[in-house]
Amino acid sequence: MEEEKKQQLMRTKELYNQGVKIDKIVEILGISSSTVGNNIKFLKDSGEIENRVHRRRNRVKEVYNQGKTTVKEISRVLVNISASDIKRDIAFLLKNGQIGEVPKQEMTEQERIDKEKRNFNQVKELYEQGKSEEEIAIELRENKSVIAIYVRRIKVKELYGQNRSSKEIAIILKVDEIMISKDLKYLRKIGEVKRKASIEERDKEIKRMYEDGKSVKEISQILTEQNLGIGTSITTIRNVIFNIEKYEKIERKQIEELYYVQGKRQDEIVEQLGSYQAKISRELEKIKEKRLKQPRVYMIGYRTKFEKEELKLTEIEGIKELVIVTKDWQDIVFYIRVCIRFHQFTEAMQFINSQMSRVNLTEEEGRNLEKLKNEIKILEQKFKEIKYAMGKKERMTQELKQVEIIEVKQESRKLEENDEKEQQIS
Repeated sequence: MEEEKKQQLMRTKELYNQGVKIDKIVEILGISSSTVGNNIKFLKDSGEIENRVHRRRNRVKEVYNQGKTTVKEISRVLVNISASDIKRDIAFLLKNGQIGEVPKQEMTEQERIDKEKRNFNQVKELYEQGKSEEEIAIELRENKSVIAIYVRRIKVKELYGQNRSSKEIAIILKVDEIMISKDLKYLRKIGEVKRKASIEERDKEIKRMYEDGKSVKEISQILTEQNLGIGTSITTIRNVIFNIEKYEKIERKQIEELYYVQGKRQDEIVEQLGSYQAKISRELEKIKEKRLKQPRVYMIGYRTKFEKEELKLTEIEGIKELVIVTKDWQDIVFYIRVCIRFHQFTEAMQFINSQMSRVNLTEEEGRNLEKLKNEIKILEQKFKEIKYAMGKKERMTQELKQVEIIEVKQESRKLEENDEKEQQIS
């Protein structure tokens, strides 16, 4: 009998600690409610089981010490305990010093965004499972009005993805357009929807794909799939490409002028145009390719400028680049004439030497080049003599000026001395 009583007490303790209600324990054990009541009283008095409230508070305390310090966080773990009971238990435990008050930590902006994103996706997942707002609120232990806002935002996201305007979404959902604008701002913030691309961004994307060799039709299809929210028709893309080509022609002409006429270095062009190195390098390659395909056209231009005395010293390199390609005797002579005009005798001699080492050089061309070399030496000598004479003349002029200055100073000093003597006599 004692063994049976002992077994009964142990089973009562086990069920009670599992949170089973008294009437259910009666049903499970097949004994009277008074017997169950007496068993529980005996177990409590002997310290075998805890008071139900005490046990609940211990469970709240345990979860609280795991870092879940808000009513909402604890209620998601202890689903059988109401939020109001948890709130009272936390207050009791704090008052009696059984748990420490956790100082509120300010979340960073990114932490807030991440938390909002998690909440949104949690509601979205349950909503897509076909659950009602009320069911979601119960499952997430959240206020129904809060869930209603999340559900509305889920719908806004879906309609926005269909390329609907804020006004259209507001009419469909029967809410104010200002509210839809706020919802879209929230959805952009947590990264659920992308901001519609600006015309500038669209044009930049078109340019990138056009440079990659994609056709107008392909570009239109890609941009339509990206759902940019602005014009992506074939006509629009054609117009954008036309403007790109028009602008690039102007820019290319500018680069050619800076490089081949003004003699600017690549890095100087980058700085002046506010562009980037790779782009300028790519454009210069295209310009050079065009020049080398039509060297005769450019040489005629250089000759015309030479005759009109409009050619600049900085254009020498551009002429040389073409002459090396054409290997035409008339072009070689023209380049040497240009060098002589700008007194670039060393460059002229070096160029002739490079031409004389050519494999396919004829005897007549060799004699003519040798003759040119001799003529350049004579011209260089004459230039040096003239330069020396001009320098000598300039030095003499400077010396005369110095003598005049000294004489003026001496004369001025004599006048001052005479004035002083006259003043002493008077």
